[in-house]
Amino acid sequence: MADKRPLIGILACPAEGDPPFREPLTYTAMGEAASRLGADLAVFFPEAAAIEAGQLTAYRYRPGRGWSKSAVRPPDAVLERTFCSNAQEERAVRKARQALAAAGSLLLSGRLGGKLSVYRTLAAYPPFRPYLPASEPLRSLDGVFRRLKEQGFAFLKPDGGSQGVGCLRLEVVSAAEPPVSSLSVGTPGVLYRAEGRDAGNLSFTRSFADRPSLVRWLAAFTAGQRYLVQDYLRLTGRDGRPFDLRSLVQKDAAARWAVTGIAARRGPEGSMTANLHGGGDAQPAGRFLAEELGAERAEGLLREAARLSLAAARILEARCGRLAELGLDFAVDAGGRLWFLEANSRPGRAAFQGDAGGAERLAASRPVAYAIRLASARPLAFPLSV
Repeated sequence: MADKRPLIGILACPAEGDPPFREPLTYTAMGEAASRLGADLAVFFPEAAAIEAGQLTAYRYRPGRGWSKSAVRPPDAVLERTFCSNAQEERAVRKARQALAAAGSLLLSGRLGGKLSVYRTLAAYPPFRPYLPASEPLRSLDGVFRRLKEQGFAFLKPDGGSQGVGCLRLEVVSAAEPPVSSLSVGTPGVLYRAEGRDAGNLSFTRSFADRPSLVRWLAAFTAGQRYLVQDYLRLTGRDGRPFDLRSLVQKDAAARWAVTGIAARRGPEGSMTANLHGGGDAQPAGRFLAEELGAERAEGLLREAARLSLAAARILEARCGRLAELGLDFAVDAGGRLWFLEANSRPGRAAFQGDAGGAERLAASRPVAYAIRLASARPLAFPLSV
């Protein structure tokens, strides 16, 4: 009977369209993978996770027929891929997780916490420290103006943000900067420039003729959010476009961490970040780095990024609880040095679409195979090399 097959659930956010959720192509690929591996897959929303009479409302995938709304039993294992934008959505997700756990579902996607928490966790391991740019919480503007005075730049990003939203680069564009202790003396002409992405992920540039006006604007821009201030890394390729490396690490069918793929992401010309949601593009990292730095250096950087990816996954899982996958972002500066930028426990797949090396297929099948392994009490009916 079909109901005896493992049922893998994806806790997602609703969206306009048919089917009515984000990332339908990703979930369709995962549904196909589940079918090949002898399981079923269903997507459901936080509000639908209120389990009544042993059932919940979901969108179930059937090969050849696609998605259909139906009542399903509580999933054996659940991969969370929610992207909350407000406190109300966060509460709904917490309530859904509690209901699913109470019904016996295994929750596979732990929460990493904010970016500063991730940095501190990784920094506790001495071999990782050289790869972390200097970072601190934005409790005052001392760290900002110290960096502006000493380096000419400062970089700010939300502690809980994603997709480059709210990121900000500050730059001194006049040598006539007043002393750090002075917050009231201005200098005619443009003194500072701010470049970033607003709440709608649209690029902007602003100039400030004195420090007080910058202080007032920063207070308004960062209001209501926890921010980090970091050393600014110059991360552009030979064409002047920003780029970074997205490493996708996932548990495989044998419950081992594996690097599924590493892609190079480039932001559009004039952009500050390389995030694809800001209009960038992606390609295999090996090809891109070979063109930028030569084949030998590219191969070394990819080995280094893969090693750090696996180390970070193990470190973060030990702290945060069971994880199924992570998106880890790295950068390469003008001197060819590798830096760790951030981690995401609900990574997208866009950077690996069309990957001829098979990363796109693995990205869909590995978390499903891992979920089946944990959920099924029977011996696995598929090869562990998935």
